[in-house]
Amino acid sequence: MTRELRAGADTVIRQALLGLQFRDAVDGRVVADGLDVQINDLWQPQRRQALVANRSGVFALHRFAGLRGDGDDVADSPSAGRFRVTARDLLGRYVPTAVLPSLPGDGLFAPSGMGSPAALPPHVPLFSAATRALPVAMASLRAELRLAGRDDTPVPWARLELWLGSQRLAEGVADERGRALLAFPLPRPPEPALRTSPASLRTVWQWSVVLRGFWHPDRRADEIPDLEDVQAQPEVLLLQAAGAPAPLPPLTLLAGDTLVAASAPSSFLYVAE
Repeated sequence: MTRELRAGADTVIRQALLGLQFRDAVDGRVVADGLDVQINDLWQPQRRQALVANRSGVFALHRFAGLRGDGDDVADSPSAGRFRVTARDLLGRYVPTAVLPSLPGDGLFAPSGMGSPAALPPHVPLFSAATRALPVAMASLRAELRLAGRDDTPVPWARLELWLGSQRLAEGVADERGRALLAFPLPRPPEPALRTSPASLRTVWQWSVVLRGFWHPDRRADEIPDLEDVQAQPEVLLLQAAGAPAPLPPLTLLAGDTLVAASAPSSFLYVAE
């Protein structure tokens, strides 16, 4: 029997093959404007399609080169590692990123091993680019990564973490030129001692922090790595001085100042090979 849909009474639901929502890794807000999001089939590289965000900032894929969300053709064929989504920010705020979702997806996609905060739905984080204008009232750390003793060899797609004791203040990813920006809220200042002089109060707004680096030497500057691979990179030694094996010591974070991490006397931060 053929049923006729009734206007105002029946609703057609289209099952999407994939849904992605991108969020700022600093403040968790949804990012859709200015993003160029593309999906391509790694088995047939000529098959590529742009994704467009809906009003909720979700980039949904309903059809792709003959695959439909309401058919059995996708469900019956394995797709792990076949499809790649890249996101580039045309406004220069975020480092390019890539993920490898399976089709069809079950709800919003999130890279494995990167749990979303309880207050946020599954999403793909976007990390600040060195060209980003700092958010209001945010502290920052900048670094330009190079291989030890080689000023002409950048360290692309390295991941950085900034720690205050057991608290991770910030996480960031370097771009293809090894440039990194970590933006984060200032930590709470320690309580000043009783009868502290006004001159000593200036030290309340400074913190001793530790910068850690993670990188794999197989990273190529001209190829955006999968975000899960970026997260899985091994830890590397950040150097205190150019050509010296000593690790980078704790850094002093001052309220109101950009913290620049570098290996003395260079302006670059060197990574041990």
